[in-house]
Formats: sequence, structure tokens, C-alpha cells
Amino acid sequence: MEYELEQKTKGKVSHHRAVFILKKRDSEQTKNKKKSDDAWIGFFNLSEKGKEEFEKRMDKWAENGTIPKQWGHSWDKDEKKGKYTDCFCFKYKKGRVHHRLYGVYINDPGEPRYRIVLLCTYDKKTQNETDFSKLDKAHKTAELPEVLKCVSEFFKSRKNKVNSKKHQRR
Repeated sequence: MEYELEQKTKGKVSHHRAVFILKKRDSEQTKNKKKSDDAWIGFFNLSEKGKEEFEKRMDKWAENGTIPKQWGHSWDKDEKKGKYTDCFCFKYKKGRVHHRLYGVYINDPGEPRYRIVLLCTYDKKTQNETDFSKLDKAHKTAELPEVLKCVSEFFKSRKNKVNSKKHQRR
């Protein structure tokens, strides 16, 4: 299966952080599938207001590296024996329904200060507790060779753009 990254942070550009949603190349055909834990399909099926709320949270995280806990969070080392310290969750609540986008942190090996959150799974629920199987699936998805290749290609293209801009300034 082939994947692509769709950048979701559109506000102020950060030189240190960005948020991407993982999209399967065949997601266009399955986008109206309502019962999916795929992050792109879950995001696509949100109302325009829901999408805007998530994007506002993503932009704020990219800008500052932190957001209010009711908008999203990561997990501490003392939670679940540190298994999820590389995970992040963006949150949006409408009425009694909680929407969650789960992803993993990935640092650029060539520039470790640059970090992305790669959103892989989605959950829609009525209780506030995390379903850790969604985080496990996000981990597994982010570790697929096809996904790692896609992320690596992004980091390479980003490095080329950064180097190109440096040369233009000289």
C-alpha cells in the first residue's frame, strides 16, 4: 500500500514543528466510510467546524510546542510504563462526542530539533478515557516500511528546500 503525507498545520510556519496526517493513496475511494479508525478518513468526515477546530489546535502546537490539555496531550514516562511517550493526541469535543486524532512524534534525523506529529488513527467516542489500542495501531502504522519511506522522503525534500534557501541568501 502506498502512503502520502498531508500537512495539516497551516498557520504560522514553525522551523521546529509540523503536523501531518497519513493518507493512504486509496483513501479517496473509501473516504465516506463512516466506521473507520483511519486518521485521514476520520478527519475528512468531520464537519467543517470540526476540521477548523482540529487545525487550530495543530497550528497552536506547531507554533508553541504546547497546547491546553483539553486540546491535546502526550503521555508521561510514568503512564503505562512509558510505552506511549512518543505519542500525541489532538482532541475536539462536540456535544457529548469526543473526537481524537492519535499520532506519533518523529524527529528529523538530519535536524533533531525538527519534529512532526504523524497522525495515524482516529477515534470517536462518548467517554473521555483513551483506547490504547488506537495508540498501538498508530505505532504499528508509523513503523510500516512504506510509511517510514514516505516520512524519510519528506525529510529529504525538506532538507533540500532549507539548503536551497540558505544558498539563495548568500
